[in-house]
Order: sequence, then structure tokens, then C-alpha cells
Amino acid sequence: MKGLPSPVRWEFGRALYKAQIGKRHRIASPLKGRLGGVLKLAGAEGGNVYRLYYTLKCPGYVDVLFAHMKKSKRGIGLPGHEERLIARRFKSRIADCGSDTEKAG
Repeated sequence: MKGLPSPVRWEFGRALYKAQIGKRHRIASPLKGRLGGVLKLAGAEGGNVYRLYYTLKCPGYVDVLFAHMKKSKRGIGLPGHEERLIARRFKSRIADCGSDTEKAG
């Protein structure tokens, strides 16, 4: 998140804090389909749009999967290569989640 503009980092940070305490910020929206279980934050600054994807699937953790400046000028959808990256990180984190809870227990 360090590469994001300060106002966007601030808003995303507040949204992630709310997620940590069990609430949903107004800018958070759940994804559907293959990325069900992932939430998206969207913010704008200086004419650019920024997005952050995170999950709450592991108890006690807010896992940020991907953050970037949206570059595509056509459509609001997620480019295929980014969707695959987020899906791969999500799947990996869910697999790690089981081993994290076994270590803690």
C-alpha cells in the first residue's frame, strides 16, 4: 500500500481496521463467483482509481491479496491476469489458514 497516495492509503487503512473489528466500511464490496470470499475497496485520487482486494476467510486475519492503480480505460471489470493472480493468492492463503490454526492450537 506504500505506493498509493496518502488519502487513498488513509481510507483503505480505515476500511481494513473496520474489517478487523468485524464491520464493513462503506467502500467495501464483496466479489462474486470464483472470487467469492474476497472483498474489494475502491478509492480515487487525482483522477486515478485505486483498488485493494482482501479476504477475511482466516479467523483473526485480514489478508490483503492485491492492491493497485486501475489502468484499464475500458470497462470496470477486473482484467483476467489480475483475477487469476488474486484467485491464486486467495487459494494459497486459504490452504495456509488451516496450517496456521493447527499451529496455534
